[in-house]
Amino acid sequence: MNELTYDETAMFEDTEKFNKTLSKSNKVEIFFGALGMITFLFLAYIFKDKPIFLPIGFMLIALASLFIALYIIRNRKIKGEIPPKEDKLKYFKYWIYWYENTDKLGRNVFWWYILPIVPGFLTLTVGMVQLVPEKALLILLVLGSTALIVGGVTIWLNRFYSSKKLQIRIVKLREYTTVLELN
Repeated sequence: MNELTYDETAMFEDTEKFNKTLSKSNKVEIFFGALGMITFLFLAYIFKDKPIFLPIGFMLIALASLFIALYIIRNRKIKGEIPPKEDKLKYFKYWIYWYENTDKLGRNVFWWYILPIVPGFLTLTVGMVQLVPEKALLILLVLGSTALIVGGVTIWLNRFYSSKKLQIRIVKLREYTTVLELN
C-alpha cells in the first residue's frame, strides 16, 4: 500500500473515531448535566427552610447544569449529513470544521462551562456561611480551593486536548485537502 493511501485510510479511521468519541462524550456530559440539575434541584428542596441563599445557590447551579447540557447539544452535536467518503474533499473539509469547532469550544470552556456555575457557587457559599458562621473560614477555604482545582483541571484538560490532539488533526487534514484541491 502506498503512503498516500495509508495516510488517507488513517484519516478516515481518525474521523470515524472522532465522531464516536465526540458522540459518547456528549452523551456522558449531557447525562451528568441532567443528573446535576436534578440533584441540585433536590438539594434546593431539602434546604428550602434554611438560609435563603442555600436553595437559591442550588437552583442557580441546577440552571447552570441545564445551560451547559443545552450548550453541548447546540454546539457540539454533529449536525447535518456527513458527506460520503467518495467525495474526499467535502468529507475532510466537513471534519476540519468539526475539529475546529471542538477546538474552539475547548479553548473557551471557561466561558460556557465554568463561568455559568460561578454565581450559584458563590450564592451557595454565602448560604453555607450563614448556616454555620463559626466555620466561615473553613467553608471559604474548602469551597474556594475545590472550585479552583476543579475549574483549573477542567480548563487544563480542554486546552491540553486541543493542543495535543485537535491541532495536529486540523493541520493534517488541511494539508491533505490542499493536496486534493491541487489535483
